Amino acid sequence: MKYIQAYPLDIRLMGNNPASYMLMLVEHDENRYVPILIGEQEAQGIIMAAEGRKARRPMPHDLLVDLCDQFDIKITRITIDRFEEGIFYASIHAKDSFAEHRIDSRTSDAVLLAMKTDTPILVAESVLEEAGVSVEQLTQNTDDMSPERQRAMLEDLLREAEEREDYERAAEIQKQLDDLNNDNSQ
Repeated sequence: MKYIQAYPLDIRLMGNNPASYMLMLVEHDENRYVPILIGEQEAQGIIMAAEGRKARRPMPHDLLVDLCDQFDIKITRITIDRFEEGIFYASIHAKDSFAEHRIDSRTSDAVLLAMKTDTPILVAESVLEEAGVSVEQLTQNTDDMSPERQRAMLEDLLREAEEREDYERAAEIQKQLDDLNNDNSQ
């Protein structure tokens, strides 16, 4: 199976439901994005990991990282292996001094663990083909979003493109932002 490295890009509250968040993974060359619905606790953990913050007491993912450290287990990669009936299936790959192990995991837990251990997140090409969306699809499917939400999403995409020094993509996104601003000022 062919895998492509991806990175957490953004996390957003979905609608007015405080228990539903969208985690957006981006393919390494920013051609496709993978939107994954996750719960509130996982979203909070991912946000804290992205910001480098720690809870006052160890959270379950912190406990798992500490256990791995104590027992000399190295998490080598996280894979998102398949997408079936709207559900992503992920695996945590780890090794100790005796063997390599593959452990089934919820995708949100695997991504959070990858962030806490600076481990690569790999998405199967078949998952990207089935569940991935392009920048164009993302912006085309925003018609039902408020202009403020569209603007925030595009600004996040623009910032990411600029950070990766993909100025061609940044120019495309900036044009979409300008079009959105012009539409709303009329």
